[in-house]
Amino acid sequence: MRKLLIRNTCFCYTLLFVLFFSLITLENFAQQQIIDSLEIIANNPQSTQLDKSSAYLKLAKAYDTIDKTKSLEYAFDLLDISKEIGNEGNSLNALEIIINNYDYQNDSENSLKYGIEAISVSQKLETDNDIAYFSGLCGGLCIKTGNYFEALQHYQLALSLSIKNNWVHSEASFLNNIAGVYYLLGDELTALDYYIQAFHLKEKNDDTKKLIPGLINIGGIYSIIGDYAEGMKFLEKALQYSIENNDQYLTAKALISLGDANSKLAYYKNTEEFYLKALEVSKQLDDLTVLANVYSKLGSLNIKTNNQANALKYSQKALTQSEVIHYQYGASIASQQLGIIYLSKKDYKLAEHYLLKALDISKKINAVENQLDNYKSLSELYRQSNKYAEALVFYNQYVTIKDSIFNDENHKKYSAVKAKYEVEKKQGELDKIILENEIKDLEAQQSKYFLLGALGLSLLIILVVVLIFRQYKLSSLQRTISLEQKLLRSQINPHFIFNALTAVQRFILEKSTLLASDYLGSFSRLIRFILVSSTADAISIKDEIEFLENYLSLQSARFDNKFKYSIIADDEIQSNSFFIPPMLIQPIVENAVEHGVNQLEKDGLIKIDFVLEKQHVKIIVSDNGVGRVKAAEIASIKKKNHKSISTAITKERLMYLNKKADQNISIKYFDLTDENGNAIGTRVEMLIPFTIDSD
Repeated sequence: MRKLLIRNTCFCYTLLFVLFFSLITLENFAQQQIIDSLEIIANNPQSTQLDKSSAYLKLAKAYDTIDKTKSLEYAFDLLDISKEIGNEGNSLNALEIIINNYDYQNDSENSLKYGIEAISVSQKLETDNDIAYFSGLCGGLCIKTGNYFEALQHYQLALSLSIKNNWVHSEASFLNNIAGVYYLLGDELTALDYYIQAFHLKEKNDDTKKLIPGLINIGGIYSIIGDYAEGMKFLEKALQYSIENNDQYLTAKALISLGDANSKLAYYKNTEEFYLKALEVSKQLDDLTVLANVYSKLGSLNIKTNNQANALKYSQKALTQSEVIHYQYGASIASQQLGIIYLSKKDYKLAEHYLLKALDISKKINAVENQLDNYKSLSELYRQSNKYAEALVFYNQYVTIKDSIFNDENHKKYSAVKAKYEVEKKQGELDKIILENEIKDLEAQQSKYFLLGALGLSLLIILVVVLIFRQYKLSSLQRTISLEQKLLRSQINPHFIFNALTAVQRFILEKSTLLASDYLGSFSRLIRFILVSSTADAISIKDEIEFLENYLSLQSARFDNKFKYSIIADDEIQSNSFFIPPMLIQPIVENAVEHGVNQLEKDGLIKIDFVLEKQHVKIIVSDNGVGRVKAAEIASIKKKNHKSISTAITKERLMYLNKKADQNISIKYFDLTDENGNAIGTRVEMLIPFTIDSD
């Protein structure tokens, strides 16, 4: 009976195997029939171009997993015929296959070439999703070819389209990509800023599991720049989320990162605890590379703590594991560690064996920093074993590699600064040329006047002199007014900047690092606006509204959101064609914040209305604060010598602006009261003539 049962079981397994093999054979046969039929269509001279392009596309996809060379050939056929018939959609399909095929062959240059062509086709089609997709691909390819600045351009384009279309997940992804490029350039602070921006987006829109990689990145950057305490906060949060989500891979990664941070602080006991926990988790993973890395980390730790037995055990396991999975980088590190261990034991033969093995692997995979350690250790090995000639050879190799790495790091770290300097230098040269041309024009004009005066009659000379003097006087007056306006504007800016920086200081003192980073980001945009507007005589009302929105959002955050605000403008004002003098409204809004709603406990409200009235725009700023009388009383109590700088400056600016022709700016203040005569706020009305840009 038992033999019969075994015989029947074997028969069933055999039947299942035959059936499975038959299904695979039938599937392959069916696929080959489809390919044959498509190739008949593709090679038939009587097939229409549309039918051929459809066949080329299907053949390129079918061969993609079977024969990469044929897949590439059909993709190029598809690209050629798509260009002939003007089918740009199929051109993109062909280009995507070509890009991926070249990338699979590690031919990044050709892959990038066709990626740029795909961006160009996408821009003709005006499909933002395709532009962003191929820009992202090109960014990654530029990193592979070492073109980091070009990678930034592609990622920035993809980021701008993601923001425009509110693709939140794509925006976060491209922010992370940009952060990675800045990290490669050695600009850790800028990388950190982009990582934090990406994290904020994910924090608002994703579950905790998707936040973990960002937390690990931010924690790692903080550790690199030496802020280990702040870095470990993020890494601990990453560990918490990874455990809550039962993600063993991210748990292991967070544990390893925490171990690394503690190792840099020489907290070796904590380091060992984290690495051992990572070892337990990694043993349950399918990813054997992680396990090899943990063994290597434990080996390195025990080398530092002079525990040779454990160092040898873990380093040997790291090497064995790396060799099993053909993990060359891990094998290089583990061999180096074993060489160091045997060198400390004075076992020069084994030390030489492992160090030479490590160097050989490092060269094969072009791991330059590993080679640096290999050469240094080999030089020390031969020095200790009295082989001074060999020691000198390897020491010279060590110095050469070290200088190369140092120069490369310096190049990366300062290339961004150099690029910025070059741009500013070119701009300075251009400004110098413009100034020289203006001087030449003035000199030519003066020579002309002199020639006319010398050749003219006495009466004409007198008349010319009078006109020139009058013109000079008017020009001088005009320049004086303009300079005084710019001076007054520069007085406003420090007054405003001081208040904003006070808020940033408070956030930093309260250890609100992320909030301070957000606040500084908005504040930097505000400073940019002020710097640009300080040299302009007029700005668009639309830009002024955007500036006021940004300013009020910063003030609201500064005062813990104790007030709300609204800005309403006529539809016609929303265009960029209406221009007014800059920084006239901000001091009024500042008074509404500082002396109005700031004196309330809560529920403050500031309203700003822009209304067109013939050739003027009327700006109404109202608040529900304590009123001007009460505000003056409070100010006199707090600061007896306090004087409203912004109000005085605004009055002086209006006086100078009204001296110009066709300028008639007026300002009126109204104290708002309830039916019982109690102060319930202030309204300020300003009437400003606008100019229209013909463009």
